[in-house]
Amino acid sequence: IDKKKVGLVVKLDNWNKGSYERLGLECGAYNILGADLPLVTIPVGVGRNLAIIIEVATRNRLLKSQGYNTAQIFEQKLNRKLKLDSELATKRTDNKFR
Repeated sequence: IDKKKVGLVVKLDNWNKGSYERLGLECGAYNILGADLPLVTIPVGVGRNLAIIIEVATRNRLLKSQGYNTAQIFEQKLNRKLKLDSELATKRTDNKFR
């Protein structure tokens, strides 16, 4: 009998059902025979390339297991950019009223 190791559970949901955590900062768990496996819920629509979507989720999980959390890095870069843009907008507004 061939054996395979399962390291990730991917749940595909219909796109039109509610809201989703889309950055990947939160990771659920799925219990199979007493073992908790990482669970990723992905909303998909008709005509989407599921092979690519699942491959990206798998690659992201592999990077996380190696200590490289792409979602966290993206969020940090985004927050820095938003803060910088906000500061620049405030300076421009202040200069207009002087």
